[in-house]
Amino acid sequence: MKLFKILAGITLMLSLTACPGGGSGGGADGNSPFGASGIISLNGTDANSIGDSLVVAEVRAVAQSASLPDYVVIGSEGTTDEEIDPINIPDPNNMFLIVVNQNFPTGSINSAISMTIRANGVDYSYICYNPGASYIDCGSGINVNIAEKKVSFVNVDVENTDSSEILRLNGEVSW
Repeated sequence: MKLFKILAGITLMLSLTACPGGGSGGGADGNSPFGASGIISLNGTDANSIGDSLVVAEVRAVAQSASLPDYVVIGSEGTTDEEIDPINIPDPNNMFLIVVNQNFPTGSINSAISMTIRANGVDYSYICYNPGASYIDCGSGINVNIAEKKVSFVNVDVENTDSSEILRLNGEVSW
């Protein structure tokens, strides 16, 4: 249920930023949520429960606007479309969704990640900021390049919001 609340929030955020005339521009870049590829390796104690890799199926990218950073939504099949329909998710008990932000307009945060992995019906939520805020510092290994349609993770640490366990991400995603 927690994952679907996150998905609903992201859907609302995507809808608001992609609406014509809705704010200060920066709508969707026309990237299809499909055709993405990449594997993100996972290292840490939680990998025993969630697995050691995420196989990316979808990406939705939105370029920076006056009020929002560049952000990329990365997920398993059926999770990144603007209007998420749980029926289109092949295995709702095993899925993931990652929101990666970079180039914040205010400059106080360089990058951030919010992600949920559902493994065997159990949600694992993670977050990080660079520089660190209320959760762990992600480090400088996040690179969002919407123009080249790539996101890379090099030794990026995220913190489990329930247990404080650290999960390390490595890999590259392209679309």
